Amino acid sequence: ADDLVMPEPFKNPKQVVPTIWVIDPQGKVRKEFEGGASDQMLYAALLDLRRGGNGDVEPEALPLSCYGVEDSGIEMGLCYLLLIAGVLYYPMALLMSTILTSCTVGFQYPAGFEAIAKTSRDYVFVVLFLGALLLAGEVLATGISIVARNHIPWVIAWPLAGFTRWWISCYGALVMCYALGRFYVRNGAALGWLAPSQEAPASPDSMNWKPPGAGAPPVPPMPEAPRYVPEPGPLGKAWDAFRKLPKAVDIGVAVVSLVLAVQGVRAEMAQWSFDADVGRCVGDLNRMHVDVKARLIEGFAKRGYLVSQDEIQLVGIDPDNSPPVAIVNVKSPGSGVYLRCSVFFGHASGGGGGFEWFQDAKDPRIWPAPKTRESFRMIFAVGGAFLALAFGLKAFYFERPT
Repeated sequence: ADDLVMPEPFKNPKQVVPTIWVIDPQGKVRKEFEGGASDQMLYAALLDLRRGGNGDVEPEALPLSCYGVEDSGIEMGLCYLLLIAGVLYYPMALLMSTILTSCTVGFQYPAGFEAIAKTSRDYVFVVLFLGALLLAGEVLATGISIVARNHIPWVIAWPLAGFTRWWISCYGALVMCYALGRFYVRNGAALGWLAPSQEAPASPDSMNWKPPGAGAPPVPPMPEAPRYVPEPGPLGKAWDAFRKLPKAVDIGVAVVSLVLAVQGVRAEMAQWSFDADVGRCVGDLNRMHVDVKARLIEGFAKRGYLVSQDEIQLVGIDPDNSPPVAIVNVKSPGSGVYLRCSVFFGHASGGGGGFEWFQDAKDPRIWPAPKTRESFRMIFAVGGAFLALAFGLKAFYFERPT
């Protein structure tokens, strides 16, 4: 136990190694992590301390620059542009989905932009109101959270901060819905969403109809006005076709989808096992000599895959401004295994293990990653499971249309 105690003059009060202190410019210890802390935990604590909090927050992901990856200006600009466009379009999309009772009408962007153009003057006020509401809610929730964590025991402060953020979000949603309702009352005629698209049918003449008298033969019933049956759109027609599929077709599609989902999950689990094997091999390289290819081949053999050493490539990337990375590629047409795993090395030498070192990850001698196969693997796993569930429920649970 004495080996874990910090030396003098930090031994009183008794501190345990490793201990991390966050010290402000005045030399005051603002936050202490007894037993160490992750980079994500330190980053989140520093951000909270700069805002005036006490550092008791959840970990946050580090920016890409911490890993030696520079943010692309074009990509960041496009990201912010799409974010601004989404904020500007969101109120109209929400209003369209509510008034027209459709969860897909908001994605009909031409109709949404046309509605914004018709009501631009009032819509600008709605967007500004939404922005001010979001900003005020975030500032208020963050301020209450900081005050609660600084002056109230954490057992009460954490639930109180979470409830406060939840309550502000719910109340802000109610206020936004009220604002959109007033906006529609003011501009409903200009939008014309609920205006009839065609003239109403002629009313039948019922003036001469009389009920039958006593002992008289029955007369035809009173004529009814013709009912308007709307023509279904593309989604409605597709839904009707799905509902009318025979049960045998539903079962067949469900079985095929389930087989695809199982294959996708099996391939995904093979990737997980491969990643675990690579991680263990690279971790052992930091303290002993390991034949990485032999270990990987042994792992594949246990899972029923025959992979040779020529079908495995061990690559080490040692860039100038970031930690060294180990890349392991497997390309085995005979067994159908196409995998890639990337992990951080403990140091640039990597301890041997048969790795070939490069300065650039884009070197043409490095085998390309099987991105297409990875995409199809996930599509089969998720899409197959969804289709199997949908068609299975339709075949054995839901009633068929008459």
